[in-house]
Amino acid sequence: MPVRRHTDPIQVELIWDAIRSANAARQTPDLTRITKYIQTVGNYSPTLIEGFVKNALKDKLILTTGKKQEGGIPSYKIVDQELGLAQRTGVFEMASTLRLFG
Repeated sequence: MPVRRHTDPIQVELIWDAIRSANAARQTPDLTRITKYIQTVGNYSPTLIEGFVKNALKDKLILTTGKKQEGGIPSYKIVDQELGLAQRTGVFEMASTLRLFG
């Protein structure tokens, strides 16, 4: 059964690239850094980018870290990439159960 998402895959890639870019520069990937990165790549408004991030959070494609920056600004991280889509949707659990009995 297909997974219905709120976020467009292109928007998710932009957000993931922004988070990777901030991590590579040893900076905290917060909303302002994500917004600046996406604005350099495409012509998006800050409110639209904030909506992209909220939708990605709804879809659990990114997570907020438990740590807050000074001033209470949340930072974001990419969901473990090693898990893959099958494990996040529960297909992995079903497949591993079938392997035990098969």
